Amino acid sequence: MAWYDLKPEPPKTKKEEKNIVLFKKFMEMNYFRVRKINEIISEPQENEQYRIITQQSFNGFSILLWLLEKDEYEEIYLSTFSLDEKTALAIVDLIKATPNIKYTLIITSLLKYDRKGRFNKLIDCAKYSPNFTFIEAFNHTKIIMAKSKTNYYVIEGSGNLSANARIEQYLFENSKATFNFHKSWMDDISQFSAKKDTIIH
Repeated sequence: MAWYDLKPEPPKTKKEEKNIVLFKKFMEMNYFRVRKINEIISEPQENEQYRIITQQSFNGFSILLWLLEKDEYEEIYLSTFSLDEKTALAIVDLIKATPNIKYTLIITSLLKYDRKGRFNKLIDCAKYSPNFTFIEAFNHTKIIMAKSKTNYYVIEGSGNLSANARIEQYLFENSKATFNFHKSWMDDISQFSAKKDTIIH
């Protein structure tokens, strides 16, 4: 299944029906964003880095979708401060549609106070998806990582997994060392802060 074929569950209320219409428009917009990214960069080779500045409406989620077209992944790590509702819904559908990929998402603790609906969507997904670990922490990092059998893609930058991207900067590399560095502290958070924060496997 391609990421742009993702379809949310059938609506039960008029509000859900309206949200699905908006979700479809959101995914169509991201389809064109991904096509645009293809015109700008290609995947870095082993130990190669790209540095990117963009004023266009690319964000962390657009880059994640772009990556998903490039390889078959075993692990995906996402760390973000901000997450809008349509992106949260898309991530949930993505996790359900690709049970062969192990996902870890670290997000700010503030989301449960400011955006309770999308926070609960992620918690519910984690409860019923054995391939998804959801971690709530005092987080402000923005990192996307994807590991396949041969590639270790890491993207660090200012962009959140949200749709309101402005001028953003990214460092994009293919580095096993960098991947393992970030994987190590992310996995440590899952164990160290389990008693204080929300961590659901």
